[in-house]
Amino acid sequence: MIVGTSGLFSRREQATPFDPTHDAYAALAALPADTAAPDLSRVLAAAQLAWLTDQPPHESADWLLAARPGMWAHLTAHEQGLNALGLLHGLSLVRAHVDAAVWAENAAATAEDINNLLQLLASADYTSSVIGHALGFAAGAVFDSPAHIDAATASVRRMIDDGEIRPQGHIAGAVEADRSSRLSAFARQVLCTKAVVLTAEMAAAQGIDLWGYNVRGVSASTAAMFPIYFFYTVKKWKFDAELTTDESQRVLRAHGGWIEMAARRLDHKDLYTLLADLRPVWDATGGGMTTLTHPQREKPKRRGLFG
Repeated sequence: MIVGTSGLFSRREQATPFDPTHDAYAALAALPADTAAPDLSRVLAAAQLAWLTDQPPHESADWLLAARPGMWAHLTAHEQGLNALGLLHGLSLVRAHVDAAVWAENAAATAEDINNLLQLLASADYTSSVIGHALGFAAGAVFDSPAHIDAATASVRRMIDDGEIRPQGHIAGAVEADRSSRLSAFARQVLCTKAVVLTAEMAAAQGIDLWGYNVRGVSASTAAMFPIYFFYTVKKWKFDAELTTDESQRVLRAHGGWIEMAARRLDHKDLYTLLADLRPVWDATGGGMTTLTHPQREKPKRRGLFG
């Protein structure tokens, strides 16, 4: 599958048709000019808008081709992994418009840097290693490497096989005490959930069913449903005594792209309740404007007895 046609996470024909008055399209169009936003966020917004409207990406393609993961080397391991994932998503959106020779020249250098980063993530903390699964799958899709895809798919399946995703929904390695991490247990849970859902959605785009993979009913869906209830109340959160709704809402707003993906897959009313407060959802390291790329499926109209 050519990711330039489908993107990493969805096909263009799945997305909401262009409408400049749509809240999410208006928000997406405003992002490239937002000087307060990080470069990756602004460039990815421009690339995604061009992709959604089937226009040449122009300057955004130039930036994405020249960018290297090393530009985020000053960040923590998990932040480097997430930004690199955003970079690969951007490259998937512009690939169809890039000359083959130019793509090959730049992709080789970026792929080498990604491989080095994958080694760093694998040897870092638990959250970084799970983000590495998503980054590895993205690298496989963007750089046409089945070995990367197979390894990432096996890693997520192993999380399910080994019971890392618990029946209650929490991810054991994410919420266990970690004094070395600056992140709260809730933030680690959300980031690991994000990585698992992104991997499952990329796998679906490649014809691999990670959403349906389960052990005694525990799956990626189990993890996807767990964090959403803490947006409104943290009373039942037992892994961080100091967790507040300010923290839980901050994390879910910053890293909520996966929630639109989960909602489209699972069609659960509680996901839509949360999304009513989050939309339009923009997540530069989690699929971009997923409110547009993963719109709610239209339900068939109810009919009477005779049609």
